[in-house]
Amino acid sequence: TSTIPYFEGMGNVKMPILKTTGKNLFDSTLENGDFNTSTGIPSNTSKSIVRTREYNEISQNKTYCITVFNTTATLSTFTVYEYDNDFNYVKKTDSDVFTTDVNTKYVKFRFRKSNNAEFTEEELAVLSCMITEGDTIPDTYEPHKSNTVTCNEEVTLRAIGVVKDEDDVETG
Repeated sequence: TSTIPYFEGMGNVKMPILKTTGKNLFDSTLENGDFNTSTGIPSNTSKSIVRTREYNEISQNKTYCITVFNTTATLSTFTVYEYDNDFNYVKKTDSDVFTTDVNTKYVKFRFRKSNNAEFTEEELAVLSCMITEGDTIPDTYEPHKSNTVTCNEEVTLRAIGVVKDEDDVETG
């Protein structure tokens, strides 16, 4: 997806599709299992490892932080798997803070307990995750929020500080 780069001033766009996303970019479910470290393909269903089921869309060349809430266990061995626009495996990073590759469009990740114990169904059911931009760990959980609006008329793009409107030239 390409976007018109930021510009000073205002610009008009015909019939845009506007998408807003909250602070939490995690839009997936969790399940027991691992990934093949060479291919990024889901491999086994080990109950001592938790992985994301769906792909999470993120931006290229940015730093992100993964945080897991609602667990008393000490977690370790975070591994992030990056995929391109066509869902081809790009690379993996062994950390809960990572910087995406220039070709990365989606990520999945996995983690385990420090003592390698299994996650019970009850534990798995209450886990909540966040993927946030930057390397700062959030203090409180915020659910994923996203909203898409189609405008049937011309819209003026504006910016306030670091928050700016963008026009996706492929979808409007």
